[in-house]
Parts: sequence; C-alpha cells; structure tokens
Amino acid sequence: MIANTADDLDLWGLRICPNTDAVLYRLAGILNLEAGFGVAGDTFNQHRQMAALGEEGWFRLGDRDLAFDLLRTAMLRAGARLTETALEPGPSAWPGDTGAADVGQ
Repeated sequence: MIANTADDLDLWGLRICPNTDAVLYRLAGILNLEAGFGVAGDTFNQHRQMAALGEEGWFRLGDRDLAFDLLRTAMLRAGARLTETALEPGPSAWPGDTGAADVGQ
C-alpha cells in the first residue's frame, strides 16, 4: 500500500495519518464514504470534550479513529516504523459494522 504522508500531523500528543487511515479504512470496508475520511458511524465524544476544554475543533477526529491513532503513537514511541503501524491491527480491529450499537445509538 502506498499512501500520502505529507498531511500527517501531531495533534494532542498523537501522530495522526489521515490519508494512510483513509486507505486502510477503505480496504477494511469501514471508511465514512460521505465524508471521504474517518470511520463510518463514528462518534465524536472526545472531540466535543476537547472543544469544551478550549481546544480548536478544526480537525474532526472520531472516537474509533482516535483508537487507531493511540495505537499508532504508542507503537512509534516504542520504535516501530510507520509502515509497521499500518500492519499491526489484526482482523478484529476492522469490524464490518460501525459499532454504533455498542455506544447506545
């Protein structure tokens, strides 16, 4: 897989790779096709909380999307290469459903 990393950024202490994630989410069948990024059916609880804490809300990062960024950042800090972080999540990390039932929606 080849993905653009020019848009990668560090936000709230996390390494965020929006284009890499979009490719992975599309391949896994969980991409939010309407937005063209993020996880379909994602919730935005942490985003609302960050806004309530006075953080800028220009980058809309969903809760499920955030989980992948948390894992990626931990792996990078442990010495993994970015390529390895895209390969790490196993099949159970890419559920076909949106997880909405798990959050009471």
